[in-house]
Amino acid sequence: RARKHLGEIDEAILAFENVLKLNENHFEVYNDLGHIYSENGELEKALEYQQRALKLNPSNGQYHYYVGALLYQLGEMEKAIPYLTTACPSNN
Repeated sequence: RARKHLGEIDEAILAFENVLKLNENHFEVYNDLGHIYSENGELEKALEYQQRALKLNPSNGQYHYYVGALLYQLGEMEKAIPYLTTACPSNN
């Protein structure tokens, strides 16, 4: 994660991809890659990684939020709603 914060994006992506070669079920790495691609404006690729993180860890409310937010940014409002309501349930 330190490499990502130093702005060495390509090296961070390569390092995360290498982790996934060792453990393809590492949901936090998919989440991190999703954030990197989102920050770089590659929303569709970010969505793929966030969806994988969510699939591996469906109880994580933040992952529901990230998928919903990316769908919203991609203009898929109707698809975003279930993710966002799961992430932020009402108190009613």
